[in-house]
Amino acid sequence: PHIGHAHSSILADCLTRWKRVQGQKAILTSGTDEHGQKVFAAANRAGILAQDYCDTVSETFQEMQQQCGVKVDKFLRTTNTTHINAVQQFWMTLEERSFIYPSMYKGWYSIIDECFYSNHQTSKETGNIVEQLEEENYMFKLTKMENSVRGWLLSNEDVVQPRIYRDQVLKFIDSGLQDLSVSRRKETQTWGITVPSNPSHTVYVWLDALINYITAIGYPNKLSGGLDTHIIGKDILKFHAIYWPAFLMAADLEPPRQILVHGHWTNNGHKISKSIGNVVDPLDQVHDIGSEGLRYYLMKESRLGQDAVTDEKTIFCIDFSEARRDACLDELAFTFGNLLSRSTSKRLNASEFYPHYSTVNFDEAGFAFTQNINSLLETVASYYDRGEFGLGIDAIQQCLREGNRFFQASAPWHLVKQSDNIDAQAALGTCLFIIYELLRISAALLYPITPNLSEECCQKLRVPLHFGPNFLQTLQIGQYDGGHTLNPGHVHLVKSTSDRKTKEM
Repeated sequence: PHIGHAHSSILADCLTRWKRVQGQKAILTSGTDEHGQKVFAAANRAGILAQDYCDTVSETFQEMQQQCGVKVDKFLRTTNTTHINAVQQFWMTLEERSFIYPSMYKGWYSIIDECFYSNHQTSKETGNIVEQLEEENYMFKLTKMENSVRGWLLSNEDVVQPRIYRDQVLKFIDSGLQDLSVSRRKETQTWGITVPSNPSHTVYVWLDALINYITAIGYPNKLSGGLDTHIIGKDILKFHAIYWPAFLMAADLEPPRQILVHGHWTNNGHKISKSIGNVVDPLDQVHDIGSEGLRYYLMKESRLGQDAVTDEKTIFCIDFSEARRDACLDELAFTFGNLLSRSTSKRLNASEFYPHYSTVNFDEAGFAFTQNINSLLETVASYYDRGEFGLGIDAIQQCLREGNRFFQASAPWHLVKQSDNIDAQAALGTCLFIIYELLRISAALLYPITPNLSEECCQKLRVPLHFGPNFLQTLQIGQYDGGHTLNPGHVHLVKSTSDRKTKEM
């Protein structure tokens, strides 16, 4: 797995956690697509059985997700018996509903992409090598579903996000769809699921792989829920936004509520790929900066609809170098971690007390800042709901930077020395309360991205993280009273670059 795989998994995990923060029921499913010529050829090159090869690859992907803090509720493999049964039942349903028919296919096929192409599409979409095929396959009546797919795309402008990708799909449909080959002769694709009505054919790997989404929710038995959000890279948009909804509606099943599309991590304009030799290994990054560091960096820097780029000369680039990565983590260390450490130190708060909520001692600056804090939830939620965690982090960081300026301007280190001055002590309490509230609210909003960091912060402040339908309402100043002691001891949540290098030495 490379950094792009980690990005997709972490994005899915963050979105799942965000839904749970709001009290919604959500499960995260993932898996490995293990059939096809490409997989079979790789196993042959390795000198092992295809199933053994798939076992090894699947384990590496599960290990990557675990190391990145991604909690998958259901990890499904397309070689599992449950899934094979689901695919064969789905095939029979399509046959019974007259959406599959035998025909001679003549055209282009890319083994690397596992995709049928017209010649001009190949150079346009991937540029990968294709071979011309002429063989008897089973075809899916995609043309019959053209209006249904278009209607689904037009039913909700947010059904494919960002909307630029929905426009691309509609443009592709308007150019005219053709019926799709959904099988291969077994002599050309040995490693695949057997077509139940004709054992000399295997199921097209993309039909096989896509059905994994509904295998996860119980198909072919009663579904345990609906398909909410698919998170994909832009290179597989056509399969998810045209073929998949067409297959589902042809089988009289509901298409997904939304498809969330992200760009690629690239290096000097090239998609990250083992064949190019520019892979960034996520496990190496976890070893260097920890899972929370990697999650924060990937979510902060990427934007949906925009390729994440590792060439610093590129406009809107994301430079996956130690310098750029460390700059992001240093910002988190100094704005969040350092503010928590300074404000909870016994030098400023000897009694280690979380002051009570009171607006009596709020001055003009305090009122203005608390209004900004109270607008943070709405801003961040609007971004997170769209999967734009990077924009949400930017909003949190802007508020934390303002909090650090407020802390400096309040000069609590001077106020604490005026122990006999009632006004000074009241101002100190107000300053600490506002800062603790900022940290509490920021920690809760960062939870989908950095859950361990958020939990440690809230443990230090001794504030609850009880997620549920009403939890977000508590992320406002005035909704939490305070009035309790903090957990004792020093806390150092985020390691800066200098801290990490000192430890290495």
